[in-house]
Amino acid sequence: MWTLILVFLSCLILPQNSSCIETESCLENVLKRLQDLENRVSVQDSVIEELRKTTATLRDSNAELRETNTELQETNAKLRATNDKLHAASFQLVETNKELRNAYLHLSEANAELREASRMNHKLTSLKAFKPAKRFVLNNEGPVAFTAAILPLVIDHLKTNDIVKFETVITDIGGGYNNQSGVFVAPVTGIYMFSCSLMEHYEMVSSGVMVNAEIVQSQRVLGRIFAAEPGSYHDQGAQTVFTHVNQGDQIWVRTIDNQNLGLGGELYSTFSGYLLLAM
Repeated sequence: MWTLILVFLSCLILPQNSSCIETESCLENVLKRLQDLENRVSVQDSVIEELRKTTATLRDSNAELRETNTELQETNAKLRATNDKLHAASFQLVETNKELRNAYLHLSEANAELREASRMNHKLTSLKAFKPAKRFVLNNEGPVAFTAAILPLVIDHLKTNDIVKFETVITDIGGGYNNQSGVFVAPVTGIYMFSCSLMEHYEMVSSGVMVNAEIVQSQRVLGRIFAAEPGSYHDQGAQTVFTHVNQGDQIWVRTIDNQNLGLGGELYSTFSGYLLLAM
């Protein structure tokens, strides 16, 4: 169609006396130009079509980007909310850690108190295991203890190695003391305490009177007693001993280094014994 139009235009433009050769040359030039224009138009159409496609693609990408941005904003909001929750949880953990430290301190104190109570309970158990009921008993009948004294004003004429007879029994639990012989016989094995107090009394001599005596366990001397009259007054000596005694052992008080000795009575001179621990 473009070719016919061009031929028509050529006929109108060219003079009537032009040769055919010139006419054909012009037509060829016009056709070439038209062909170039068609090619350019075709290329431009292709470019336009590509631009249209690119524009559509960009529109789609922009829509996707808007959706992605919206999702990112929502995700950011969720992250901020999560961060707030984590911050609150961190604060709560700090408070919980403080409470746990305080609880640990209380538990440590309670544990120390429990250890102390356990130690005291162990001591109490040890004391119970020590069987205190065994102390001071004889065949589950009771303790062993005695005290005897000289009641008359004076006992005269005691000589060396005489056993002092404390005839007045004040206490005798366990039946071990004999006031006729002045000898204590241990009814049970154990740890005993013995004590003796003696007062010198010799009215025929104004001064220089001395009392020497000793506590004896089966011929073994446990302790000695001494009293010396300084002038016109009487003197008194005393001794206390602790010893292990086997059942049946004898304990007594005897004089030594004396001739015609007088001992003061009226309860000034006494002899005592006590079972501390049965064994």
